[in-house]
Amino acid sequence: MKKVCSIGVVFVLVGLGFVLVNGCGQKKTVAVESGKFSSAETTSFNEVTSKLDPGGSFYLYLGTEQWLKGLSDKVGSWRVMANAIPDLQDQHQEIENAFNVGTRLIKDSGLEDISGIGMSSIAREPGFYYNKMVVHHYPGKGNGFLWTMFGRE
Repeated sequence: MKKVCSIGVVFVLVGLGFVLVNGCGQKKTVAVESGKFSSAETTSFNEVTSKLDPGGSFYLYLGTEQWLKGLSDKVGSWRVMANAIPDLQDQHQEIENAFNVGTRLIKDSGLEDISGIGMSSIAREPGFYYNKMVVHHYPGKGNGFLWTMFGRE
């Protein structure tokens, strides 16, 4: 019993030492401007929110760039995992065709170019709400049927 207790104490001391040593290392700093945090990564926040109406009952910005960038390649990489499922070996060609269609659809749609989405809702009169939705892409992007479906603007 004494041996187990002493081994536990050693693990606790090693863990505390690890925390203390790493805790005293160089700290990562965050840029602060006039009491506000600024993002370390560029986003489309200003471009999207400049088109929305603040002060209403609903206001949303969602930066999608990190999620959607290279999405077709990510979906294409799932092909290997699907081909490894033993019960689906008879349907190998159908799985290949489905992944080919899916990745081509994602690439041709322009979905990977979406950098941010914003929505807002504000009451203009009692019971009358003005809703907006903004889907943003950076200049030079936005080539795909998603961007031409409803017009260029």
